[in-house]
Amino acid sequence: MTPEEMHGLMMGYIDGELSPSERAAFEEALARDPTLGEELEQFKVFKQEMAQVASLEVSDHVLRRFNGSGLTRLERIVGWSTLIGGALVLAVLALREIVGGVWTRRTDRYSEERTENTPMRPRRKIEMYQIGG
Repeated sequence: MTPEEMHGLMMGYIDGELSPSERAAFEEALARDPTLGEELEQFKVFKQEMAQVASLEVSDHVLRRFNGSGLTRLERIVGWSTLIGGALVLAVLALREIVGGVWTRRTDRYSEERTENTPMRPRRKIEMYQIGG
């Protein structure tokens, strides 16, 4: 049995959700393996702590202080917009720096080599009257 399956059985055992056959098999494994018993106790403590956290309520004093903080909806929108805009600008600048760095450090010079190896033919000069200008 994998550790993930065993952890699932532990949580089912603690919550009383195992079938009688699963419960018997888990208790048999529990009797054979002392470390499994230690893990089970840790899961029980974890469940108790999570139950305490879930039952916490925010006091009225804290709620009044938060709601009366003076930040209006518009101020929050402006603040978040500024934060997101700044993050986008930084991301674009970082991307530009990364791409620019890669481009300047490249070792292939295909375009330059092709230009050097292409014979330059004299081009015929085009006058403005030929193109309607």
